[in-house]
Formats: sequence, structure tokens, C-alpha cells
Amino acid sequence: MIWETRTRTIAMLTQCYEKGRIRCHQYWPEDNKPVTVFGDIIITKLTEDVYPDWTVRALKVERHGDYMVVHHFNYTSWPEHGVPESSTTLIQFVRAIRANRHENTTIVVHCSAGVGRTGVFIALDHLIQHVSDHDFVDIYGLVAELRSERMCMVQNLTQYMFLHQSTLDLLNSKGNSQSIWFINYSALEKMDSLEAMEGDVELEWEETTM
Repeated sequence: MIWETRTRTIAMLTQCYEKGRIRCHQYWPEDNKPVTVFGDIIITKLTEDVYPDWTVRALKVERHGDYMVVHHFNYTSWPEHGVPESSTTLIQFVRAIRANRHENTTIVVHCSAGVGRTGVFIALDHLIQHVSDHDFVDIYGLVAELRSERMCMVQNLTQYMFLHQSTLDLLNSKGNSQSIWFINYSALEKMDSLEAMEGDVELEWEETTM
């Protein structure tokens, strides 16, 4: 898939082994010796930089004499079915990936099941870009849209709450001193008026003062 799409950036949000169980096949070599992992595709690890919360690798992907270099970002401190201890490191991680993304190319995002941590990452990447230009967000609508494309994206309540906390942190770091609105546009579109919403739509409005 990486070869066919010519993807140059991978965000991996799981470790290969967690709690004694295999969560992901290791698709890169341990050392700098080339290995044939998938049929006629040869993978070589060019560099590996280990940080407290993630590891960055440069992988050479070669096939029939042609090759490309893929940047592999592996977040290593995210518990399965849970969330990181704070939003700060994950926000930094998302920003680092977007800053290193090749123009007009896709980013492949995966964890173990591909819904919980993957959903949070994709939602947070969207929110970071949105908050840079706005002081409001529609987290409910964003998660609903993700789930319409892939079931169970943002897998549990803890991860959903983490997105709200991350958004508050983003707006706070932006220097926002006004009230912040979390708006459920998805619910608003289904109602004829604000009055009709009363008591019928859960999580339609929430104001948080910073």
C-alpha cells in the first residue's frame, strides 16, 4: 500500500508488543541491514532517533531498483484504549508529523485496531489546523463524520473527553481569554430552531470559560 500510494509519512500509534501481546507486526528491520518483508519489497532502516514519547525512523523502501524514503513516526507512550497523560506531547507529535509531511502527499495513520488511537490522532490533526483560525469547534460533528467513514473511530468516552481537553489546551496556548464554544452543528442542522433543540439534543451546546 505504501509503495502503491507513494506515501512518504507513516504515523504509528502503538507499540509492536503491549501487555505481553502482539499489537502490530514489525515491518522494519531492527538494524541497518536490508530485509525483504513483503514479496519483492526491500526495506532498510537508514536512521532511528529515540525520544521520550516517540521514535522517528527513516526507512528506505525499494522495489525493482526504484526506491523512496519513508519517514516513520512511532508514538510509544500511548496506552491501548486510553489516552496520553497530557495533550502536550501528542500535540507536539501531530505538529511534527505535519511539518515533515511531503507536500500533496498522504499520511498513513495506524494503531493496533485502527479506530481508537487512530481516530483521536486524525481528529486532533484536524482540530489543530481549525483552532489556528477559529475560536470555536465542533468535536461532536467531527467524530460523527469520522465514524461515518470508519466505525468506532475515537473508541471510548475517555478518548472523546481527551479531544475536548486538547482543544482547550490549544486555545489556551493561543492566548484566547474569551469564552469558548463547543458547537454541535450536526444537531443544529437537524433542528428548525434553537428553541426546538431544548431537551432533545444531547451535548448541543457547552460553554467553557477560560
